[in-house]
Amino acid sequence: MDGKTRKELMREEREKLQGMPLKKKLGYIWDYYKAVIGAAVVLVFILFIIAQAVKGAGKTIVFSTALINAEKAGGVEVPELGRDFAEYIKIDEKKEEVSFDDSYLMNPEQGDTITMAAQTKLMAAIQAEMVDVMVMREEVYKSYLASGAFMPLEEALDEEFLEQHKDMLVFGTVENDAGEKAYALKFEKNEKLRDVCGKGTIYFAVTARAVHLENVEKFVDYLLPYSQ
Repeated sequence: MDGKTRKELMREEREKLQGMPLKKKLGYIWDYYKAVIGAAVVLVFILFIIAQAVKGAGKTIVFSTALINAEKAGGVEVPELGRDFAEYIKIDEKKEEVSFDDSYLMNPEQGDTITMAAQTKLMAAIQAEMVDVMVMREEVYKSYLASGAFMPLEEALDEEFLEQHKDMLVFGTVENDAGEKAYALKFEKNEKLRDVCGKGTIYFAVTARAVHLENVEKFVDYLLPYSQ
């Protein structure tokens, strides 16, 4: 340990992580910390998968959302939002379900252990095609944009819708991709999102491996009437 305390080493590693883009950061976290937190993160993710399987045994998930840093400011529980949307799209409750996961807590600027665990879990869930949409604040959106975590909205939403709601589009660029594209919708003062995410601007993005695009569009339609 070259005479350095564990605290000093951890501080140095945090400083290294803060200057890295998300994609490199996650790779570094896995390579460096797998002996320390790898087993714990894997265990958390396995338990998450098991919980989802038990909760929805025999059911097909037809839509999945990751709510990043949800605050439940309006006193509305996330399951209530899920039930309301499920009713809106008229799912077969005996065979289908929707998933609204608010367990992701992260601060991209600090890169603390909780953030690392949440980022690793989210990356694994996206790769496993278990997350269709991410709902988040601007700082989280920006931390994921360059890494290619999001699908261009032109591939997920109707062209007519995008034309009608140009004022909501958030444009950006990703690595190895020429030109700007719309990767998110910006919701201002949306009642439904405010109740679970708190006041302020909320970003809505479709993950790169989203599979339930029909219900992604329906979720946008569900939210729009609640925007002031």
